[in-house]
Amino acid sequence: MNYSDDLKVVWITPMRTGTRSSNALMKKLNFSGMNHEIKVPDGKENYFVVMNIRNPYSRLVSLYNMFRFSQKNMNYEFETWIKKDHYVLMDNVHDTFLSNRIKKLKTTPSVFIRMENFVEDILSLDFIEENYELLKEDIEENILKNRYENDYVPSGTQKKFWKEYYTDELAEMVQYKMKHEFEYLNYNLNSWK
Repeated sequence: MNYSDDLKVVWITPMRTGTRSSNALMKKLNFSGMNHEIKVPDGKENYFVVMNIRNPYSRLVSLYNMFRFSQKNMNYEFETWIKKDHYVLMDNVHDTFLSNRIKKLKTTPSVFIRMENFVEDILSLDFIEENYELLKEDIEENILKNRYENDYVPSGTQKKFWKEYYTDELAEMVQYKMKHEFEYLNYNLNSWK
């Protein structure tokens, strides 16, 4: 959990939801915390709560790429990762499943920043708009451009679009395991097509 006592804002950034891009803005605004913890700190229950989220299909691909990079096994197949349920086992490390954690928060997020609408959602925040001149360069370098887009992509290879990783079978497996994520975060189960 990341928070600003001056702005009275808590900004929750689970892994693979634009954390580094968001952190650039938070640093300029003197946020404290700067981590992936899904929590509203004690005494900050009345703060404005913002949370970054991402389509579960897309987020799984991003977690998978991070996993295979950390394991130094870039040939590890997505299908194997899904079928052997590694993403389920990673829940305690990478907060794969967000809906139950959100439901347990002391304060429900007022705004979800969707990776799919990242620029628009970030720029719509009052505290960003009010500090636009201070943040202008960071917005241009970290929000308007995705400087982290090719992380975990071996040099000399073309990054695949996340939808290319899915087959009917893999999508059904993810839907079964993550049905509550899609429902709670309001993502379409067919968005992988």
